Order: sequence, then structure tokens, then C-alpha cells
Amino acid sequence: MGSLGSVWLLDDELESMEELKKHFADRFKFTWNHVMLGADKPFSHHKDWNAYFSVAKFEKGTKNYFLSDLNLSKGYNVIIG
Repeated sequence: MGSLGSVWLLDDELESMEELKKHFADRFKFTWNHVMLGADKPFSHHKDWNAYFSVAKFEKGTKNYFLSDLNLSKGYNVIIG
């Protein structure tokens, strides 16, 4: 469980993995390889993602939650890769 920490919506198309990693670190203050799930995958895997988010105050919950448990009545499109 946790709270939404920050959201990064990419406005510009990034040209390389190095550029993506630099902008990611500037935005979230952590290096890509330190926190990103699938960080070892090639740029071709990540290049078309247009948003990233961070979770703050992450802690173990008493129940397993699924996306279907979230209140998405406001029409959010949520994709977690």
C-alpha cells in the first residue's frame, strides 16, 4: 500500500536510454537502475511509455489489493508495466 508520490507525463519523445534515465533521475531524484522495475530491458521496451509515477509511504497492507479495488470512477486509464 502507498500513496501517489509524483507523476511524470512525457511531453517530448526521448531519443535514447541515456536521455530517458537522465530525465527520470531529474524528476524523481533516484536513478533508473535503482528503482525501476524492468530497468534492464532495452530502450525499445520503454520508449513508447508516456507516463511514470512514484509511490510514497509504501508499507505492507493487511489485504492484497487489485486495480479492480480502486475507485476509478473518474475515468482514469491505469496501465502498470
